[in-house]
Amino acid sequence: MNLTTEDWPAYVQMLAKLTREDTLKWRSVALPTRSGASSSLSPWDTGSSSLSIESEPNLSQWSEAYETDFAERRIRLDQRREMARESPMGAVFRQQTGAQRELVNKVTLMLVDRNGAPLFVFPYVSDIQDLLAAVKAQIVDVRSFLTAVKLAAGSAA
Repeated sequence: MNLTTEDWPAYVQMLAKLTREDTLKWRSVALPTRSGASSSLSPWDTGSSSLSIESEPNLSQWSEAYETDFAERRIRLDQRREMARESPMGAVFRQQTGAQRELVNKVTLMLVDRNGAPLFVFPYVSDIQDLLAAVKAQIVDVRSFLTAVKLAAGSAA
């Protein structure tokens, strides 16, 4: 099977659909971190734990990671904050003004082995954001919450 760049969005959309239909059951997973820091860093954490973003400029902070098993493969979807790339002039400006380096969110979809080591990283397509939203909704069971809201509103009428 020869895949092209145009094929990736359709496959990611299929994964999102299977997730919304509960065919894929995702679970939160802990990921390894540097410097022995907690693996549950908040996406809004400024690095005040033993992990210092400014002292480790290439550091990525894991904020969320999910895995599921399908077709005898393990799929991982993670979202992490990492330092934005900056030009040499941007670095000079930041040093002169004392500005903080910008953090950006990066979402990655990959196949991993049983130990969590990446085997294949899917190319980024915007549909990965939809998959991430479907996974988060499944993890926190938004469907049953909305059902409860609907029932409560119906009984209040």
